[in-house]
Amino acid sequence: MNSTSQNFPRTFYKLTKTWDLKTGNRTSQDAIWTTTSTSKNDPISMIPAIMAFKFGEITDMLGAFTEINGIIVQGDQVWIYNMRKSDVLPKSPADLERIYTFVSSAVRQWFNIDDGDYLIKHIHITASFFVWYFTKPNFFHKDKIMKQTTRNGIQRVWSPFFLEKEPKSTSTNHTTRAIEPKRQPMTTTDAMLPKQLTEQEKIKKNINKIISDSDMNEINWEDSRTLHISISEAIADEERKLSIKQTKKLQNLYNDYTRITNKINETNRKRAKVELANSKIAIEPAIDDELGPPPDEPPKLTRQLAQFEDEECVGCIQNQPNQSAHIGGCLPDPIDDLVEAEDDDVPDSWEDL
Repeated sequence: MNSTSQNFPRTFYKLTKTWDLKTGNRTSQDAIWTTTSTSKNDPISMIPAIMAFKFGEITDMLGAFTEINGIIVQGDQVWIYNMRKSDVLPKSPADLERIYTFVSSAVRQWFNIDDGDYLIKHIHITASFFVWYFTKPNFFHKDKIMKQTTRNGIQRVWSPFFLEKEPKSTSTNHTTRAIEPKRQPMTTTDAMLPKQLTEQEKIKKNINKIISDSDMNEINWEDSRTLHISISEAIADEERKLSIKQTKKLQNLYNDYTRITNKINETNRKRAKVELANSKIAIEPAIDDELGPPPDEPPKLTRQLAQFEDEECVGCIQNQPNQSAHIGGCLPDPIDDLVEAEDDDVPDSWEDL
């Protein structure tokens, strides 16, 4: 395969100026280029004529692209190479190499031998027309979506057929599940908890002092709802047991108490969550170690056997012929007797019959 062009951007823009003038406002469905006896000596016109005619015959362009390796399909769009932010040209030499590789493969698969050889011979023009054909706005339409506006009337909607950059893989059907690392114990930051508890106790003492000085009922710190009601009644007391200064101080202290208590509760909640998670990590392997591997043989009924050894068989004492009357199966199994009897009755020779 021919090497990529080092001056592909300059070649591309020089060629597209000619093709833009030739095309005008026409689309890929119009017969813009034609082959003549003299056009073979002009690849700038011959190559668009060959490729545009073949592209017009392909009814399922997306399906045709999927037959060529090296692309990614996302919805009704395809990705072949990453584009520059400023235009549709390849972003890096590796992206340019992808264009040349894909175009060469498509030419060999879509075109006959003669046309394919001609296109490969002029691969730089072929690659340029390929990019221009599918990226020129309002030229090649991949669908038949129409829109109507007051100014322009009914028009066909154009949307890019090529994706500008490689999409991130979202399919999980063919991905191998990563091996989960061994779970490590979790930790939580509770270094401020002792300081918060100290501050909470200090606020409690200050509130209790105000309440005790005013001869009000003691406050229940265990129930948050009861605490809120008690503080509200103390602040809005009609008997004016608290001065205005004490009321404001009580209000501020209660706000501080609520703030610090919420922080303590949040820290305790995180600690409980971490402890629960760590306990699961510690318990799971411990259970496996405790159970150990399964036994090679089923356990024997040692308790029942010990009982049979210590006790005298009642069935034997009473000379009972029934097997169920004997402890531990003292009598032989009737089936075993039958087999032994049949074995005894077998003659050694047919002459003894």
